[in-house]
Amino acid sequence: MRALLRLGLMFALFGCGHTDGAVQAGSGGGLPSGGTGGGGAGGVGGTPSGGAGGQGGEITGGTTGSGGAGGTGGVGGAGGMVMPPMDGGGAAMPALDAGSDAGATQPLAARVCPPAGTVFGDPLPPEGQRTAAIVPGSQAGFVFLEGPLWLADQGVLLFTDMDFGSANSNLGPPARIRKLTPPSAFSVFAEMGNSNGLALDLEGDVLACSHDVQSLSRFDATTAMRTPLTALRYDGKRFNSPNDLTVRSDGTIYFTDPDYQLPPRDSETGATNVYRVTPAGVVHLVIGTLDKPNGIALSPDERTLYVGSTSSMILKFPVNADGSLGDSSLHVDTGGGSDGFAIDCAGNLYTTGGGQVQVWKANGDPLGAISVPQGPSNAAFGGAERKTLFITARTALYSIELNVPGLPY
Repeated sequence: MRALLRLGLMFALFGCGHTDGAVQAGSGGGLPSGGTGGGGAGGVGGTPSGGAGGQGGEITGGTTGSGGAGGTGGVGGAGGMVMPPMDGGGAAMPALDAGSDAGATQPLAARVCPPAGTVFGDPLPPEGQRTAAIVPGSQAGFVFLEGPLWLADQGVLLFTDMDFGSANSNLGPPARIRKLTPPSAFSVFAEMGNSNGLALDLEGDVLACSHDVQSLSRFDATTAMRTPLTALRYDGKRFNSPNDLTVRSDGTIYFTDPDYQLPPRDSETGATNVYRVTPAGVVHLVIGTLDKPNGIALSPDERTLYVGSTSSMILKFPVNADGSLGDSSLHVDTGGGSDGFAIDCAGNLYTTGGGQVQVWKANGDPLGAISVPQGPSNAAFGGAERKTLFITARTALYSIELNVPGLPY
């Protein structure tokens, strides 16, 4: 069954009768290996480069800068962007496996959290014990840390280390993906990871926001072999420098695309947006109103998407069954710009920024804050019981033990 579902998604990806509103890929061929089909709009029939998508997709309103909450948008046209030809040796995006036993039928929280109905208490330790401690050995040679991801199967934490001071930065800052084997053994997972935020796909491999290729990449979780997904475009244009991402249980990917790691290159889209990639590889613009969108996370039940930006406001968007988003509303006001997020099994949201990790209930009420000696950039839960909150913060990795388990990115 898994093989049949994967084959079906491959046909959808390469233009075998895929229709999204008024947009349709080339009708000929459909096999990744080519063929003699009649082609499509601007594509070679039956090849991975076949088909062209029309501009569209739902654009959900939100707030900008210091504006108030609530968007004027909503779900717009059903059109999306079918991936155009790949550029520069990268690989076309493989179809995401909708038949995965691990991810296709259950939200991530259902797979890693205690059973539904579990009553959770205060996630934070007592007052006076809310300062994260440095992970021993983590400062040796580190430059700027981001993107923590817990790999439970291996019992390790991955995180990115970007070198903004490198002279070789025409493709954005060089970046390693490092690995922590608790409690204090550090190694390099991928020497040229050149990525920021990390997440898990349905197969348990690593999805990365890759600024060097201005797209996403997939890394084999065991071998670290990289597959750049350079065929992903919107309206035929490269993204800026994808920053952070989250993955729904059907394989839908949501990612933010500010321009922090873009220079000295120019923006092809001329905007900083949030995008949705369907399991078939169709790219939709879903939020186009935020200034440099950054942190992004799904609620444990996957019904709400949280997005931050340079504004102090964290917005929430209802997620429809097809993956599109409804109108935005204000979730919390952090009092300053925010960076990456973490989510625990109770639905509490952890936001980084301003020298602390602020913790918010699912209803937006504040729970308290965790102090971090350096400015935090992102956070993720890990450890044997998934109650260790790992925090990336400038040149060091920090951690703190909490009372509620959480999600691995």
